This record gives sequence, structure tokens and C-alpha cells, in this order.
Amino acid sequence: MRRSFSVKLRTAISLLTVGLTSVSVFYVYFNTRALILKQINDRLKDMAHIGTFLIDEELRESLVDLKARIDRDSQVTAADIAKIPPGGFLNSLSPEDIETYHQTPEFQRLTQVLRVINRASRDRIEPLQDNYPQEFLDYPSAVLPYLAITTPESPDRSTIKFIASFAPEPEGEDWPGNPIGNLYRPTSPIFADAFEGESQVSRSFYSDSFYTSTTAAVPIKDSTGSTIAVLGLDLPIASEYNALVRLRFICIVIIALSFVLSILLAAAISRGMSQPLQLLAAGVQQVRERDYSGTISLNTGDELEDLANVFNRMVQDIRTYATTLESKNRQLAHYSRTLEAEVTARTMELRTANEQLQLLATSDGLTHLANRYFFDRGMDEAWQEASHRKTPITLILSDVDYFKRYNDTYGHQAGDDCLRLVAGLIQEAVPEGLGVVARYGGEEFAILLPSAGPKEGLRIAKGIQKSISQAKIRHETSLVGPFLSISQGVGTVIPVRSDTPTTLIEMADRALYRAKAEGRDGIVAVQNYEVV
Repeated sequence: MRRSFSVKLRTAISLLTVGLTSVSVFYVYFNTRALILKQINDRLKDMAHIGTFLIDEELRESLVDLKARIDRDSQVTAADIAKIPPGGFLNSLSPEDIETYHQTPEFQRLTQVLRVINRASRDRIEPLQDNYPQEFLDYPSAVLPYLAITTPESPDRSTIKFIASFAPEPEGEDWPGNPIGNLYRPTSPIFADAFEGESQVSRSFYSDSFYTSTTAAVPIKDSTGSTIAVLGLDLPIASEYNALVRLRFICIVIIALSFVLSILLAAAISRGMSQPLQLLAAGVQQVRERDYSGTISLNTGDELEDLANVFNRMVQDIRTYATTLESKNRQLAHYSRTLEAEVTARTMELRTANEQLQLLATSDGLTHLANRYFFDRGMDEAWQEASHRKTPITLILSDVDYFKRYNDTYGHQAGDDCLRLVAGLIQEAVPEGLGVVARYGGEEFAILLPSAGPKEGLRIAKGIQKSISQAKIRHETSLVGPFLSISQGVGTVIPVRSDTPTTLIEMADRALYRAKAEGRDGIVAVQNYEVV
């Protein structure tokens, strides 16, 4: 059947207009959608990585302990888990167990860390507090953090278990709560992949019975590199999702309008109305190049002008949405910087606390010498080294003569001052780097000399004796003389297989006892060089 050129031209123009508009509009839509998701997810993933630094080693150990306990108290079976629908939830613990776990210090600390992450992502940043309230619905644009673990009833990791959430308790009618032990079957594989040790982000909008969001999942590992939990960050994006739905609807409307208008105006276009089409094509090309600054201006008084106006509104919507997206990106960048500053501050606090604890754990509070714990540890290490190398090890035990009488005569404050003075004199008499000087107990001091023989030990003991004598510390009630004196026992041994560090300590102690028995203010040295 023969058709006129007019019909062919109208058909060609109609198909060309509809096809070009459809491709361009959907290209804009899908590229805009992909750009939004990428920018949001990149920021969300960065925040999740920074958030893991708030979970210190102690909290990671608490995670492992809590997981073992709630797995033990779980009241569900593999059959129960198999019935959970995608996006559905099931409590694995009894209400009483949930209440008990929610009151534990470990759970409270985990919840507080998650609330710090939530607070840091809000429009208004508040100072760090010891206990942030829940306030789930006050800031729906903030990220919603939680901690997930695997459950033994689901070895394929198709179902995960929540161990902590920034909002575990129900709030109003809009939030059912997310308690400890809550089982959840994700509709996305990102959690299963995150448990393999790699950070993940959702590739599309993620919807479940809670909300529509985009999600980042970052593994939390122990000191061996094994994944013990996953830090999840949800960003509710209902407004962004609705905007994309509207944008998609606008795209469909534009395509539909272009189809209708192409049919109605094909005849007029075929008679020479090519200029409006050229303007439309130029505008579409500009949008394809992601340039949303231009508009199409037509004054034809017909549907082509309407199409240009609809196209301009679409570009305006995209431009507005891009501005909103840029603002959100700036906010996310601000949230990221704020959270990073919080992590840095917390790390410095922890480092200072660790240094103080280390100092308290290894030094004597009165004399500032090494304490008994540090001495015992040093003795074990020196003993092992001497046993391996078959070298001598010397121990000097020094005891202040008649110190109880000194305390009774001058008072305990003067006694403390005296011990500090004696400790300083002993420390000065031992060459730096040669050995360890420690307060062994009460008025007794220990000088551990790795790799030192009996001559070196006796020389140092005499130097200590001389320093104490020259200090002329008054001790009127001493039975030795008017000044303070010390007795010293020196023991030297090359360790053999049957010996232990106690062997050397007992040897030096017997020598000290003998020095006291011989009238005090003296030195007795004992040595044993038997080599097996």
C-alpha cells in the first residue's frame, strides 16, 4: 500500500522526536541517579571507616564477649530463621535477657559510640557528652549507625544479628526499636560480603520495614585480622528517593508529551518548522553533556513551545536538585571532618591514659624506682638470656639497718623521706644502663645486674655502701652507729637447667641475712659458677 511522503515524513519526525527525547531524558535520569548514589555512598563509606576508629581494642573485646553470650542465650533455631522474610526481623532473645543485656556497661559503651557517630552527622553538632539521649526522630537526615554480627544458626550469613544500635529502644509509633540479639534478613548481599573483610556500599536504594536508605557496611577486625563485626551506616534518603521518583515521572511525562505533540504537529513540522526542533536538539545535547545552565526559548505559540517549557522545568528541577545535592555533600564533608577530629581527640586521650597506666604499673609510688612487678619481669627476662648465653647474672639485696627504729624515732613522714633519699643514692651508685634498681619491699632494695660477675657486683655494692656512709643521715637509735647504714647480700650465678630465678634470689637473701647476723653495715657476697 502506497503512502504519501507527508505521512512518511510525519511518521519519521514523530519517531525521531520520541526516540531522541526518550534516550536523552532517560540518560539524564540514570546518570543523575548514579551520580547521586556515588557521591552519597562515597561520603557514607568514608564516615563508616572513620567511625571504626572509635571502637577501640577494649570495645572489640567486649564485642567478642557479648557475641558469645547472646549466641549462648539465643532461643531460636535454624528453622525459625529460615522463616524470616527478606527485610524481616525476629528477636532471638527473651525480653528479660534483652533488658539485662541493655543494662550492661559493654552494651552502654557500644551504644554511646554509635550515638557519637549519629550526632557527628547531624546538621547541628553538639559537644561530646558521656551519655547522648536517643532522639531518633529529631534528625531524620542524620546517619543511623548499628553493629551487626553473624549468627551460628545461619552459616551462609543470609541472616545477621544486631549486637548494638544507636536507638535500641522503641520510640513512638514510628520506630519499633532495634534491641540486642535482633535477627534480620537483608535484601542486599553487602553484609555477607562485608563479613568477608571488604567494605561495601549499597548499589541502589535499600528498603526494608524500617525505611528507605542507602547503606555502608565496614568490617571491624581483631588484632589477627579476623572480622568480628560489621559497622553499618544507614542514611535515610526518602526525600532524595521521592525526588528521583518525581524526576522519573517527569521524564515519562516528557516522553509522553513528545509523542503526542509529534503526532499533532508533524504536519506543521514537515512544512518547514525545523528551527524549533533544532533548538530542542541543541538543548537535549546540552543536557547530555551535563550542562544544565541553558534553556530553550521558543515563541511558536504551539505545543513545541509547551515542550520547550516542560524541558526547561525538567532542567530547572535537575539544577535545583544538583544544588541540593552539592549542599548535602558539603554537609557530609563537614560531618566527616568533625568525626575525624573526634577520633583524633579520643586517640590522644587514650594514648595519654595508656602512658599513665604503664608508668603506674611499673614504678614504685614512693621512691619512683622500678616496682616489684617490673623487677620480677626483668628478672625472668635476664634469667632466660643468661641461661641461653651461659653468662653470669648478679643480684644485690640492700636493706636499711634498724629502719623500724628510725620510723619510731623520727616519724613515718621522715621515714618516707629517708627511703626516697636512700633510693636516689642507690640509683646514682649504679652505672646507667648496667642494671635495674627496684624497691623490693619496705626498706629493702634490689639491684639486678645482667651479665655482671661477682667482682662487678661487689664493686657496685661497695659503691652503694660508701654513698650511704658519706650521706651521714642521722639515726640516733641505730645499734650500729649514729648514722644510717645498710646491709647488703650479693649473689652471682650462671644459670643451669635445674635452677630458677628463685635460686639467685634465695642466694642473695641468705647473703643479706648473714651480713645482718655479722653485725650489719656490711656486705656478704656468694657466688656459684657450676656449669652443666
